Amino acid sequence: MSRPVLLPRALEPSPGQARDWLREELARPAYHHQASLVQRLADWLQEQWHRLLDQSQAAAGWSPLVTAVVAAAVVALLAFVLPRVRRERRLPGRGAAVLTDPRTTAAMYRARVAAALAEGRFDDALADAYRALTREAADRTLLEDTPGSTAHEVALALAPRFPDEVDALRRAADLFDAVRYGERHLGRADAEEVVGLDARLTRTRPVLTSADPAVATP
Repeated sequence: MSRPVLLPRALEPSPGQARDWLREELARPAYHHQASLVQRLADWLQEQWHRLLDQSQAAAGWSPLVTAVVAAAVVALLAFVLPRVRRERRLPGRGAAVLTDPRTTAAMYRARVAAALAEGRFDDALADAYRALTREAADRTLLEDTPGSTAHEVALALAPRFPDEVDALRRAADLFDAVRYGERHLGRADAEEVVGLDARLTRTRPVLTSADPAVATP
C-alpha cells in the first residue's frame, strides 16, 4: 500500500489562503500591461482554479496537495509565458498605419522633411517623406484604404502603378519600418533616397490598372 504524500506545513495552505495567493499574484501590475493572450490565460487559469477548489473541498484528504500544486503550476506557467509575451511586444509591430493624422497634407509633411533634414533628424525626415508620398498617392486616388494602410501595404498597392519603382518602394517601406519601430537609426543618404522617391512619384503619371474606371470592363 502506497504511503500518502505529505507536504511541509508551510506548503499546505487552506483553500482560502491559496485563493488569496493566486489573486495577489495575478493582481501584480506586470500581468495587467501585457497582451490579451496573458489576460485570457489568466482568466482560464482562474476558472480552472475555482473548479479544482470546488472539487478539492469535497475531498478533504487531498485538498492541501491540490491547492499547493495548482498554485505552483499557475505561477510557473505565468513565469514561462510572460517573458515571451514581453519579447513579442518588443518586436517591431508591422501593423501600424503610415498616416495617423488625416489633417496633415503632403505639403505639410514635406515641410517637416525639410526642417528635419536641416536639423540633422534623418529618421524623422525619412518617416515624413514616406508619409508625404502616401498622402500624395491618396490625394491622387491611387490608394483605396489610406487610413489603415501599413508601409508595405502602401508599397504593394503602388507597385502596379509605378512598375519602374517597385524595388524603391519596397526598400522605402523597409526603411520606414526600421525607423518607425526603432530598429536602427539611418543617415542622410537613406532619408534623401525616400525624399527622391516621393519627388519621382509626384512627377510620374501612374499606369492604369483594371480597377480604374477608364479601363474597367463594361
